[in-house]
Amino acid sequence: MAEKEFKVLVTDLDGTLFYPKRKLRLIPKKSIKFLQDFIDEGNKLVIASGRNFEFSKKVMNKIKRKVDFFGCNSALMFDGDKLVYEKHFENDKLIEYLNMIIDKFAPSSLAVMTDKNNLVVCPLKFKVLTNMFYPFWSLSQGVYKEPYILVNKEKFYNILKSDKIFKVMIFFGLTKLAESKATIVSSYLRKNEKFCEASSSSISIELTPLGVNKGEGIDIYVKNHNLDKDQIYVIGDSGNDVPMFKKYYEHSFCMSHANAGVQKNAKNIIKRFSDLKDYLL
Repeated sequence: MAEKEFKVLVTDLDGTLFYPKRKLRLIPKKSIKFLQDFIDEGNKLVIASGRNFEFSKKVMNKIKRKVDFFGCNSALMFDGDKLVYEKHFENDKLIEYLNMIIDKFAPSSLAVMTDKNNLVVCPLKFKVLTNMFYPFWSLSQGVYKEPYILVNKEKFYNILKSDKIFKVMIFFGLTKLAESKATIVSSYLRKNEKFCEASSSSISIELTPLGVNKGEGIDIYVKNHNLDKDQIYVIGDSGNDVPMFKKYYEHSFCMSHANAGVQKNAKNIIKRFSDLKDYLL
C-alpha cells in the first residue's frame, strides 16, 4: 500500500512553470517560493516537458531542490540526473514517415532531439533567412535558449540514420496561420497515421514514439515508485499536456492563457503557476 502523506506535482515548463517568462530569472519568484515550500513539506516535483534534459539541470539549480524529469514528452525519464528510461524511434520507419509528411504537408522546417544532440534544426523553406534569423531568435530567448545546431537536409538525414531520435518537431512558419495548420495536421496524423504520438504545440507539431506521452510517462512513474493515482497533481497549458489531464483529471490544472481546446480537458483553470499554493499547501 502506497504512503499517501505526500503529493507529486507534475508540471510542464514553457507556458506553465516558466509563465510569464522572465528572460533573466527563468522562473518567477513566487513560483520558486511555492516549489521550495512544497518540496520542503515532503512532496515531490516532476517536470514533464517537451524539452531535452538540459533544462532539468537549470530548474534544479534555480529552485535548489531535487527534481525528477520527463524529457521529450516522456521519451526520456530521469531520477534526478540518472537516466532510468528511454524510448526512441525506429530510424528507417521514421525517415519514411517524415518523407510522407514533407510530401503531403510541405512544412517549413524540421527539428529533432537525439541522444547526441540536444536540438537539431533543418530548414526546408526560406533556408537563407532561417540560417540568418535563427541565431538571433535563439539569443533573444535569454535563459530559455537551448543548445542547437542548424544543418542542411543531407546532414539532417544522416543524423536521422545514426542517432537515437526521441522527439521530432514539425514547423509550418511563425504566423497564426501556421498555428492553425499545426493543429489541423496533428489532428489528421492522430486519426489516420498510427506510427507515432502527435500533438500540436503553438506553431509546431511534436512527434514521439508510439505510446510515449506525458500521461503514459506518469503511469510508469507511479508504478515504479509504488504511488497511488490520487497522489498525482498535473499542470500544463498545451496539446502535449492533454494526455496527463485525461489520465489524472481529478487533480488536473490548466493555465488560463491556454486555448479552449486544451482547457476543456482539465478540471481546474488557474492564472499563475504559484496559484497552486491554494490547492497543494
